[in-house]
Amino acid sequence: MLGKESRGKIERFSNRLGIFFAKFGTPNFYTLLTLLTGFAAAYAIFLGEFILGIALVLLSGFFDLLDGAVARAIKGTTKWGAMADSVTDKVTEIALYLALALYSSVLSLGAMLAIAAFMLSSYISKHAGALGIKQGGGLIERKERIFLIFVGLALVYINVGYMAYVLYIIAALSALTALQRLYRSRKLLNEAK
Repeated sequence: MLGKESRGKIERFSNRLGIFFAKFGTPNFYTLLTLLTGFAAAYAIFLGEFILGIALVLLSGFFDLLDGAVARAIKGTTKWGAMADSVTDKVTEIALYLALALYSSVLSLGAMLAIAAFMLSSYISKHAGALGIKQGGGLIERKERIFLIFVGLALVYINVGYMAYVLYIIAALSALTALQRLYRSRKLLNEAK
């Protein structure tokens, strides 16, 4: 976990990025770039161009960071922007898993399980939020899943089976995260009675 000083440095850096990149586009523009580069990354992965895929996933992640940073810099955060960002994150991540599944049948089951498990943990958080419970966290979130995808993409060059193991790890950790969030939601709902 990051200390207060580290979080402060990251926040200041993010604010500077937001101020600089606000000159070139709106938060929604950067959300669109996140989506487009995420799809391009998925297509590169489907073609077996893993180095290009990794570079495009990094670029997509950078644009994802920028949309929020720009929104905060121009004091233009909106509920629509937050929703569009969240949907874009899910769609681009699903595209990566589908690209892996289409690249090799060895990866299909792991990719489907990863999609199902991470979407379940996300659904639990969103539904808990609708019930007035602040939710999130757990064993694995988007940034950790994307990091594991990077690791798997690097290992594909050695053996495609390693990526399958990575997908199963993502699925298992996402399922455990879903259980954590479900348990925490039940506990908080019972305490609110």
